[in-house]
Amino acid sequence: MKIVIGVVILLFITVTGVYTMQYYTSIIYRELDLTLVKLTDKVENHKWDRARQKTDVLEERWSSAEFFWSTFMDHQEIDLVDESIERIVFLCEMEDEKEAYIELNLARRYLYRLQEKESIDVKNIL
Repeated sequence: MKIVIGVVILLFITVTGVYTMQYYTSIIYRELDLTLVKLTDKVENHKWDRARQKTDVLEERWSSAEFFWSTFMDHQEIDLVDESIERIVFLCEMEDEKEAYIELNLARRYLYRLQEKESIDVKNIL
């Protein structure tokens, strides 16, 4: 009987942990995606001073996300996002609208793919 109770408790802790990580991952993804959308708007409207301020916010949010995600997510995917964010910062400093716009959309795609790979879904289990 003790073994059954122990297994049930362990299963409960595991399921609760997985859902908590999924919930927190979704929150982080939405914050980063919203920051990228706002940054895209600044780039499209040639508001480079505000864009540079948003890149500071983006780097700060990414730093905390990377710290959390690096413990349990694919490092290659995280590295792609990290490199993309570094390019975004550089392109906003150089005021290169076309390349910054492309890189912003690419970063959003990388983030979406990273979040989708870690979501609780049958396709990810199989």
